[in-house]
Amino acid sequence: MPAKRALGLSSTGGVGQHRLTAAARTAEECGFDGVWLLDDRTEDIARPNPAIVAALIAVSTSSIRVGARLLAGPGDDALRAAEHWSVVDNLSNGRLALFSDTPGEAHHRTVRDLWEGQEVRRPGPGGQDYVVRAFPPPCQARFPLWLMVRNGDQVAERVRHLSEEPMGVSVLADGLKVPRSVHDAAHEVVYRLDVEAAGDHLLEDITKLAGAHPA
Repeated sequence: MPAKRALGLSSTGGVGQHRLTAAARTAEECGFDGVWLLDDRTEDIARPNPAIVAALIAVSTSSIRVGARLLAGPGDDALRAAEHWSVVDNLSNGRLALFSDTPGEAHHRTVRDLWEGQEVRRPGPGGQDYVVRAFPPPCQARFPLWLMVRNGDQVAERVRHLSEEPMGVSVLADGLKVPRSVHDAAHEVVYRLDVEAAGDHLLEDITKLAGAHPA
């Protein structure tokens, strides 16, 4: 089965959220299967909460999958992440997808447990643990975690060494030309678009990416 096609929206934080939602709507109209909010992890730049941007895209679209990074780092709060992404999953009627470069890590498993309705123990005042559950419950019963790899990585090798199988494997393309072997090994190819660099040619660039074919 040919790989699905998604648009990866890259921004350093200076782009208004209306441009991101406009790009997502155009991607949906052009037939992309998903849109991912990519973070380039540039330091010292204020960024909007990706869950808020994803929520805006979710209510502005009707069929395209809406994706973002699960956690920015190990220090992110698992309960907050589980609840924020659960809200987005409900707003999108189960169209949320989350990605990680390293699924299966302990903090990812904690978010998954909370997503699936399990209780999780957390340290509290005075050294006493307390039990928490995430609310609201998500629309999707299965935790929608995807593995994101870069074009050129050994996709099949990466998947084989995962401790648990992700919902899908996305390959982040470096340009319009993606080798046929990558299309065959991955569930999805993600075409990156720098929203700021596109400027007034944003919609034109999305249309061009929509016409890309495997090399």
